[in-house]
Amino acid sequence: MKHTIQSHYLYIILLSVTLFSSCTDEEPFDIILAQKQMAGNWKCIEKSNTAGATASYQITLSASGVTGVYISNLANLGTKVTVNAFLLDENNILIPTQTTDGYTIEGEGTIKKYKEMDLRFSYSYGTTRAEVQAQCDKIVAP
Repeated sequence: MKHTIQSHYLYIILLSVTLFSSCTDEEPFDIILAQKQMAGNWKCIEKSNTAGATASYQITLSASGVTGVYISNLANLGTKVTVNAFLLDENNILIPTQTTDGYTIEGEGTIKKYKEMDLRFSYSYGTTRAEVQAQCDKIVAP
């Protein structure tokens, strides 16, 4: 009898620990909502450590499959240069290595409330390579 009571107490303690440790205040990441909130035009100001110059241009983001976004005109390379990026969570974006229109591009970045992005990426064309940091702000229609 004493063994049975101890087993019940042990079961209750384990159940309580499991329930409380699995509770979280965070909402699960909603990729579809993130894609919708990030879609649109963004103004970027970049600094290339290769050229040492700054540039301002606009990129466009649109939904891509179930986990990412397309980014067109990254690094002001033209709208034919569109890269596929993955939204890892609400704070991080990954641009895996890929070649588009002759440019090889890769990078990563951070997202702030779907209104700001800080991107770090590189691109190369032939023997020319550039390392870039860009701060992008979503353009909100009036």
